[in-house]
Amino acid sequence: MSLKEIQQLEGNNGTAWIINNSFLSITLKSEVVDMFLGLPSSTQLDDELQTVLFEIEVNTEIKSRPYGDVSQLSQFQTENEFLFTFGNRFEKTNVLYDETKQIYTIHLKLNYDYYMQNDNEFVFDNQRKMLKRCTSLLQNVTKDLSIENASMIFEELIIRFPSEQEWILALQKCRLASEHIKEKDYTKALSNYDEALSIWHKFINDEELNCFIDIGLIHQNLALCYQYDIKDHNLAEKEYLEAIQYFKIALKKVTTDYERMKIYEKLSYLEKHRMQLTGYDSTNMEMIHRYEELSIANMLQYYDDDKVQLGHTLQQLAKLRRIQHEYDESIVNYESALNIFLQQPFEFEFYLHICSIINEMVEIYIEQKNSFHIRRNIS
Repeated sequence: MSLKEIQQLEGNNGTAWIINNSFLSITLKSEVVDMFLGLPSSTQLDDELQTVLFEIEVNTEIKSRPYGDVSQLSQFQTENEFLFTFGNRFEKTNVLYDETKQIYTIHLKLNYDYYMQNDNEFVFDNQRKMLKRCTSLLQNVTKDLSIENASMIFEELIIRFPSEQEWILALQKCRLASEHIKEKDYTKALSNYDEALSIWHKFINDEELNCFIDIGLIHQNLALCYQYDIKDHNLAEKEYLEAIQYFKIALKKVTTDYERMKIYEKLSYLEKHRMQLTGYDSTNMEMIHRYEELSIANMLQYYDDDKVQLGHTLQQLAKLRRIQHEYDESIVNYESALNIFLQQPFEFEFYLHICSIINEMVEIYIEQKNSFHIRRNIS
């Protein structure tokens, strides 16, 4: 590992993370570690490349990307090999240098994975719906790849699934459009979105694809582009209304709590942004709160077996109840969320959520100190 990278980790007094971008092989046996390290190391303290030992602390109860004991599958079964899939996030807890062995030891802790997709998102009654879901995710999954590498993935999918090539191409066009927006080439971005819309409208009656969601997303992205990049508020307003219309149609066709939850989230999000154009309106605000309530109601069903996500959902519900001046219900939900986070193994992000919840509860108590109900709850 380069000395510069080690010094960056060492010099970071706050929280730092490492994400493995390939499969990571580790062992439970110290003698195997010593064999691979070739101790004592021949590197000097100021060498550009250093010998590094990673020690990883793993809590098997937290949600993370897959890892496991593969020693029974290995040619070298005595090495007690464990394998982590790529994309796991590890928190740096310490960096030490052993002058005797002339190696750095970087202590890591496997973190809870907030970004891992829930298995329920991939429960479909046929492979075509599964293909659509996974291909749709590529727009976000490939956002850090070059456009050439991202295009290679879409093109490979078109080769493997020639009967689905048209709508896969529509998703590729959307990925290209997002890249053009980053480059501020709005003419190309709008052209790609228009081509994608033309393709999706061919599948408007395809019940399996439910392309109303995809069309809604394109109109959403167009609205955001017109509002914040091109600064044409009239066209932005038009695109927001189109997006809302298509998401409402999609809502009638979805079958899972996850899909409903996401659509209600989108409707709330779109109305909030549209209100920035049209100005505050109490009717729109009530509609936004209603969409948020419906989204949270589906979240409570969907995340029932995921305590951490359930904690986040209860915190969202508590914030919404506070905005609606329903302070007793807000406190009850804050307390439930707080209890969930307090029961989790210590992680910096959980600590931040705990602090945030406590601060928000204290603010309610201070603001409503003369309220009978709140004083009753305090006692």
